[in-house]
Amino acid sequence: MRVIYVTKYNIHLRVLKGGELASKSNYEALVKIFGKSSIEILKIVERESVIGKYYQFIYKRDGYDKSEEIRLCQYISSKKADVIFFDGSWFGNLINKINTKGKIIVFLHNVEKQYSLDRMKSNILTFIKYLSVSFNERQIIEKADYVFALNERDNMLIKKYYKRECDLFLPITFQDSYIPMDVADKTKIEKNLLFVGSYFRPNVEGIRWFVKEVLPNVSYRLIIVGRGMEKLKYLESEIVSVVGTVDNMESYYVQADAVIMPIFSGGGMKVKTAEAMMYGKKILGTHEALTGYMKEKVCGIYECNNADEYINVIKNIDNIKFNRNIRDYFLHNFSDNIKEKKLREFIEEYVQ
Repeated sequence: MRVIYVTKYNIHLRVLKGGELASKSNYEALVKIFGKSSIEILKIVERESVIGKYYQFIYKRDGYDKSEEIRLCQYISSKKADVIFFDGSWFGNLINKINTKGKIIVFLHNVEKQYSLDRMKSNILTFIKYLSVSFNERQIIEKADYVFALNERDNMLIKKYYKRECDLFLPITFQDSYIPMDVADKTKIEKNLLFVGSYFRPNVEGIRWFVKEVLPNVSYRLIIVGRGMEKLKYLESEIVSVVGTVDNMESYYVQADAVIMPIFSGGGMKVKTAEAMMYGKKILGTHEALTGYMKEKVCGIYECNNADEYINVIKNIDNIKFNRNIRDYFLHNFSDNIKEKKLREFIEEYVQ
């Protein structure tokens, strides 16, 4: 079986952020099912300038221009693939312009219409993007053979906007790369909170809020790690360390007493939540950060939606750096092996 994997992400980068990690995970699951020689990545080439991308939204193209649209359509039409897997709902503009008898699968990183609507409420200049995103998402959801979503929240939005239900829940998963070990509890010097996330508006807004409203009221040091976060060096103080981009997160997770996730906007599922679970870390996150995760079943995962809730939980959490229950929850629900199993069973029943 021949599969074309259409994505706007470069999944072979050494350091990946949220959407890229989800995309890579999906691709690797398909490779395990079909074999690497059967999967071909078709990477979208986007315009480099922000103005150039926004100009393309007028023509219902998500950041790519007319020549790229022609290339994509000609390529897909010529390959006679059995499956075209669209990694994201941004590609509806292509659906009516490709000639294929292959099954079309679309994976939604989140419901882009809702996400763009939320953005537009705070920035009216994104109105043109909202119209483009809504058009593309409607086209691809209506005409895809199968729609995959992350969780029930996104499924409810799909039903609300497009009168269709998703065919498979394919949640955020991680390749398990961590071996639990006894860490610095016995030689503990200082208490560390860890924030992990790229330089992205909801992350920046959330961590700035936390530094101002929560951190001065607790006896912990905060470490901020993530691609591009060195831009927040102005937040550094005796109790805040801004590390920024790193190649390997393991040492930061291992030394953290807990991971904080003060994220108040967004959609889909937060990749870093699953990553923290992989390391057996206690998690203090907002409702948004924990959406899609059955937090009420796991001791050590706390929902905090305001400063008082964060302060109260932080003052009362234990000193144990590794939580076995949280790691077991990850292994049983959010490891790549789970995704591969679910996807394989679906494809064997409905696609092949």
